[in-house]
Amino acid sequence: MLSALIPIAKNCCELFEGLGTSLYEVYDNKDELQSLLADFLFSDGPQYFGLRTTPMKLRHSKEISSLGSGDISVDAEFISEDKYLDGKGDVNILHGTFMFGGMLGLEVLSNVARELIEQISKPSSTGVELEVELKRVFSASYEELGKFVNFGESRVDISRSGNVASIALSVLMDLEDLGRHYESVEHLLGHLKYFGFTILDGSGFPLKNESTESSILKAVEDAHVMMLVSLINRGKKDCELKIEFCLEENSRHMVYMNAKQTPIMFDFAQNEKFVCRCSITIKILELGCATLTLPESLILLENVPSLESVEKMRAEILYVGRHGRITGLLMRPFLNISLFKLLIVQGFLVEFKVEREIPLEKVGRFCCEYNVVILKPRHIVIKCFTVFVRRQISSLDFLLLMSNIFCSLGADFKGITPLEV
Repeated sequence: MLSALIPIAKNCCELFEGLGTSLYEVYDNKDELQSLLADFLFSDGPQYFGLRTTPMKLRHSKEISSLGSGDISVDAEFISEDKYLDGKGDVNILHGTFMFGGMLGLEVLSNVARELIEQISKPSSTGVELEVELKRVFSASYEELGKFVNFGESRVDISRSGNVASIALSVLMDLEDLGRHYESVEHLLGHLKYFGFTILDGSGFPLKNESTESSILKAVEDAHVMMLVSLINRGKKDCELKIEFCLEENSRHMVYMNAKQTPIMFDFAQNEKFVCRCSITIKILELGCATLTLPESLILLENVPSLESVEKMRAEILYVGRHGRITGLLMRPFLNISLFKLLIVQGFLVEFKVEREIPLEKVGRFCCEYNVVILKPRHIVIKCFTVFVRRQISSLDFLLLMSNIFCSLGADFKGITPLEV
């Protein structure tokens, strides 16, 4: 595993150390950030929010500048529009950009992934050996995550059938321990009972503007499965993250879980398509722990072949499933769920880009441009949302958690860097 990471170790060290330092700088200015976020989220009329690190600057006006490795820039604009979509509804629109410097290109990352796959898929590899190797290479990250991850009960299982290795990673988290270090993150996860997504081959899905519900559901049924990911919250002491996928032995490829002779190529010079099938069950603690299963959604993730200086992918919501009768009754006081689904399918778009000043350079500027349209919520939704969000922005522990994780990763990659040849 170590040899596959050597070519990117220096760049990853600079990136993660920079991100960790930048996020802590934002966290260290949290009093000012809390005030700006409160104005942005809860004030009437159009709102603008901007943030720039190195030097640290929170602002109400737009600014564009170059970014060093790990430097962060955020712009967000929140506006209301009445009679949107030919008068069907009054909506809120959120759009903006998120950028940071020093991002490795997609092709570089895919080459490293192929090297890792080749090493992990060797017939002699076992789950125990992989766990030992991960703990050795990422010792600082293990120490940080060990504050709330039960590594003694977590495991990596590798089972083999023919020339295919099936990998199952299980990570157990203790939310009580998480809350002792990052209280608002524990509060956030406490609202999540189940989150799962299945990554599917998207090549057989119809175009969005030509699709029908039956054609989409047929494509889901026929699609090859690339990966399964789930987060299951069974209680304070039992929150499990599971990741499952398959590799072809002695090769550089993943294979589909339900079509194990079909390799996944990841050719970013081509128009690659994947579909994420998402299922979420939430606990509304503000309403006495009511449990609500949201309609299943399909998110299309598409690679867009472009210029040598820019790598681009985009994500859009392809479909939001039907809601059950009970869900419809529970949601009726909160929003018009049919109109909500229509608006979010038509108005959600996220584009990810890695922009390089020099074509084919290893690193560049990561840019995420987003646009989200949602139906204006009713009063009871605003009340619940306000209680939840004010609790989150009162401490901003998520920033501290991510800063600590990134700094730990930076330290781990720094330990690999001296071996670079």
